[in-house]
Amino acid sequence: NGGVERGNRIFREEFYARRDILADSIAELRVDLKQALHKYNSYRPHFSLNGLIPLAYINSILKVHA
Repeated sequence: NGGVERGNRIFREEFYARRDILADSIAELRVDLKQALHKYNSYRPHFSLNGLIPLAYINSILKVHA
């Protein structure tokens, strides 16, 4: 639960609280959310992953088990 709660906090602080998102439709909001998810998984280092981004962490696990 701790990881989920931390993820919720990150999105509350870095996505939901943003004032620059002015979506006029659900489709536009989905585009903004997709961009936020991409940033979260591809560029943002995570403390719980020893500073790695999630994609790098997954790749490191796959290399170990390959």
